[in-house]
Formats: sequence, C-alpha cells, structure tokens
Amino acid sequence: MNAVKVLETAITSVFSQTLKDFEYIVVDGASSDGTVALLEKYKLQNKLTYISEQDSGIYYAMNKGVKMAAGEWVYFMGSDDEFVDNGVLKRVFAKEEAGIDVMYGNVKFLHSGAIYDGPFDHEKISQKNICHQALFVKKTVFDRVGLFNTKYIMSADFDFNIRWMGLNIPSKYVEETIVIFNEKGLSGNIWDKEFYFDLDNILIANNIISRRSFTALKTKYESILHSERYKLGNFLLTPVSLITNKWQHRKK
Repeated sequence: MNAVKVLETAITSVFSQTLKDFEYIVVDGASSDGTVALLEKYKLQNKLTYISEQDSGIYYAMNKGVKMAAGEWVYFMGSDDEFVDNGVLKRVFAKEEAGIDVMYGNVKFLHSGAIYDGPFDHEKISQKNICHQALFVKKTVFDRVGLFNTKYIMSADFDFNIRWMGLNIPSKYVEETIVIFNEKGLSGNIWDKEFYFDLDNILIANNIISRRSFTALKTKYESILHSERYKLGNFLLTPVSLITNKWQHRKK
C-alpha cells in the first residue's frame, strides 16, 4: 500500500460517519512507510482490524477482505479515497429495500470534480464499469458469483460487476454521491490489456444483452462460417447425405 500520507484521511472519513454499525477491515500489502504503525494505533482503540502481509495485487487484498468480513454488506474503499460527507452511509442505508442484494451510487472525481456515473443496465455495463467505490454488495452475492478474478490486474471489479448483473441479481441505484475518488491513482494509469482482450467473451458468457455482445456473437458466427474446418465439415456432410438418400431410395 505505502500510502500513509493519505490513509488517515480515509480512516477519519469512515469513523466520522453518523452510521456506526459497521466493522472496518484494512488489508495492507506489507507497507514499510509507517502504515502499520498508524493502523496499530487505531487497532489499539478497538476501531479497526487489519492484516499486513505480502500479496499479489489489489484484488488479492479485496478477496482477503471478503473472507474476513462478518457483516451483511461489503464495501471497498481505497487508501486515497474518502466519503463525500459524514452522513452518506446513513442516507444510503435508509434507502435499503428487502430483496435487494446490490446497491450503488456515484463517485466524485477528486481532480476533475465530475460525478460518475448514474444507473447502469446491460448496455451500459458493456461499455464502462461501475466504480467499486460506489458499490455496496451483500456478502451472499460472492457465494453466488465468486470472488474477484485475480487474472485481471486492474479490472477484476469490472468482471465481477458483469457477472452479478448477468445473473440478474436484484440491485438498486441510489442517487447519492458516495465517495471522492482519485481518478489519477493506480487504477487510472494502468491498462488491463488482458481484461479488454477477454471482454467480449465475458459479456457473452454472462448473458449480457447489448450491441457490443450482439456484434461479438455475429463476428464469431461469421468467422465459423468462413473457417476451413466448417467448410471441410460441410464438404464431408454433403456426400454422406447423398449416400444416405440413395440408400433409403434403394430400400423403397
């Protein structure tokens, strides 16, 4: 993590919330910049739980957090994020409804001030992601959908959102800005080439109905029609059908 300079701002924004019914778990990747000392200070005040050990990236850490969480809802905040104000959690959970397993709102970009990005449907999720700092997910959803796919270095949350949306897990958009998000941080500077190479297949596999997934399916179909294996198969099937027809004609 090595983000001690901004981490306390994030921690303070959590403990300043008027809604107090939560557990706070920090998963740290063996930072050496004073982060552990800061976390230990808050742990001694019985305010948070933390683990600090080497891992292989952000989604390994987030998966650890899911496994450690004892509460009903799971929310992920980065070390350089902060809640937009002290009452946002209370406002969000005042809008909780029975049967809803995912709630999400907006984020405010730290540098541009832009608000991202309203309600999502299949068409929209095929083009852009719900920011995970805007997302509240029941822990039971991870039992159904699975954890974050650590194959993807920066877009496993995008993959996760496609998976739960493809299963039509009940969700609700809450018209609230949840957090101030640093869009120039790590996630804004690394291109997850492997994820975007796989994206069309992910959309198709998870039954996302959109222009993009339709186009991808059409391309796959056309490539099969023009493949040598398909042409050879057609060539082989044609004489077989002729022989079968002749045999049936002779039997008559």
